[in-house]
Amino acid sequence: QPVSITQRNIAALVNSDYCVSYKADGTRYLMLIMGPDRVYLIDRGNFVYKPNVLHFPTVSWIRENEKRSLSSSRPDFLNDPNGHLVNTLLDGELVLCHDHSKPPNISTSEVSGTPRFLIYDMITLNNKPIGRLAFFERYSTIDKQVIWPRNTGGHLGLVDFGIQSFSVRRKAFRALQDTEELLKPAFLQSLDHAADGLIFQPCGP
Repeated sequence: QPVSITQRNIAALVNSDYCVSYKADGTRYLMLIMGPDRVYLIDRGNFVYKPNVLHFPTVSWIRENEKRSLSSSRPDFLNDPNGHLVNTLLDGELVLCHDHSKPPNISTSEVSGTPRFLIYDMITLNNKPIGRLAFFERYSTIDKQVIWPRNTGGHLGLVDFGIQSFSVRRKAFRALQDTEELLKPAFLQSLDHAADGLIFQPCGP
């Protein structure tokens, strides 16, 4: 739940180890990855949604098969028992992104944009609980175990980005002293999705 900034809270931020990010104006979901074609979004009301297509190859599979991607017998991580993440729980937000180079569509009042899931925490990885690790350990694990293998697989033609329900990225966190930068109009205008506040994250467990 949102917490108002008070003198007491500010003192806690200064005296403890925190990092900061902007608060994206989207919908928060837990993403549960159970395996190929078994990826689910869970909202705060415990309603469950299933994206049509969302794939997450494992680091080990990508490293074993990246050199084979150019061969005639292209490997398929979806049919390999160790090729796809399983029993993995992520915390993040689904936002709608807009291309600022294109004029807005004023002919409709419907909210539109390209969906993107921003991951900002990880609770479980391949059935291993990691939620009690320090935040930056969890944060780096998101990149190493989720983002890097997925993006590398896409660049090698092993993951078909063209059929994915939406893109997936790690949300950026910065040092606490960068807080002022996140409030400047130049930063907010550089985003391709809306922001409506700040998030202060403890760096410890």
